[in-house]
Amino acid sequence: MSPLKIAVVHPLFGWGGTEAVCSWVLYVLQDTYDVTLLTFDFGVTLERLNQFYGTSIDPQKVKVLRVKVPRLIGNDMARLAVLRQHYMMKVCKKFTDYFDIFFSTYNEMDFGKRGIQYVHFPFLVDYSYSKLKEETYSKIWYHKPNLVRKVYEKIGHRISNFDRAMLLDNLTIVNSEWTASIFERAYKVKPRVVYPPVFISRFDLSKYYLDPESRENGFVALGRIEPTKRLLEVIEIIERVRDSGIKVHLHIVGKVGDAEYYDKIVRLSRLHSDWLFFETELTREQLIQLLGSHKYGIHGKINEHFGIAVAEMARLGVLPFVHNSGGQVEIVCMEELKYNDISDAVQRIGYVLRNPFLEKDLRTKLMEKAHNFSEIAFSSEVKRIVDNFYL
Repeated sequence: MSPLKIAVVHPLFGWGGTEAVCSWVLYVLQDTYDVTLLTFDFGVTLERLNQFYGTSIDPQKVKVLRVKVPRLIGNDMARLAVLRQHYMMKVCKKFTDYFDIFFSTYNEMDFGKRGIQYVHFPFLVDYSYSKLKEETYSKIWYHKPNLVRKVYEKIGHRISNFDRAMLLDNLTIVNSEWTASIFERAYKVKPRVVYPPVFISRFDLSKYYLDPESRENGFVALGRIEPTKRLLEVIEIIERVRDSGIKVHLHIVGKVGDAEYYDKIVRLSRLHSDWLFFETELTREQLIQLLGSHKYGIHGKINEHFGIAVAEMARLGVLPFVHNSGGQVEIVCMEELKYNDISDAVQRIGYVLRNPFLEKDLRTKLMEKAHNFSEIAFSSEVKRIVDNFYL
């Protein structure tokens, strides 16, 4: 009997936590099923996914079907994302007789038949829910309810011949309890929570994981360089911690997402070159080495859907302080590590860093929690879901 044909659907690759999910789904399914990556991205390769996310996707087992998107819609991730999602639905509907299962690793889809969808944040909901996506989302005029937005969404529905009932019939997976609560309120369907995969190889752990006493007394902030990551606020927090008498430093690491915001960070790093360090082109090995050699992390984004960067910190023994919102608080569950604003962050960091016994206890609890976010846990859940899909 021939294996079932599965299309793993991912329109474009932004090389973040979303793509980690796609990569590990491909890897998990390749030995049991006939797997095809369905994408609009002509730049993605399986070799690059393996290098970036630690997978071992076999090009002999996983095919890549690249489909051209209309020039009007384009391949700019920041523009016309809804229309691109609907165009992908249209593409999927052309292949309903060819693929047995569609598995979207990029949010909700109407495939034209029942499928599986991994939702990082509800993508096709109305403004009352979508404004929770991130701090800056609700401030942009074209995201707000207006005639232009209404026409835009109607065009999307026409492109895909959208059927909301088909979307709701899918088996839905989400990346956090926080996302699950929003999805359930918006769609009145209870999804299944499967935390994204956080892969750190045993080799890297043995080579780069230092005991707390051997680590540098500094912070690391990870994420795309853009305003939603609130890196200017992060810099202010660490500057005020230093002003309080605690001599720590800060590494900011991430790819450039906003050129103007990047320039602001560069200027500040030059102004505070003795303690503020800015890296945009670290390899995966260099990143793991950096995390494994530093005591603390900090994450500024409000309503992070999950926070794979925070989970990577936790698995590498970094003690992360995070904004008290979104799914990231499910990784960092201790109240001492969650802050509400800049002043609160400065106070909490100071309290923990001045209390070594408390810090040791927090590290122990965090390491116990970090096992929930491994690639092993993710892989076993995804395999079980797909294996039982037709049962």
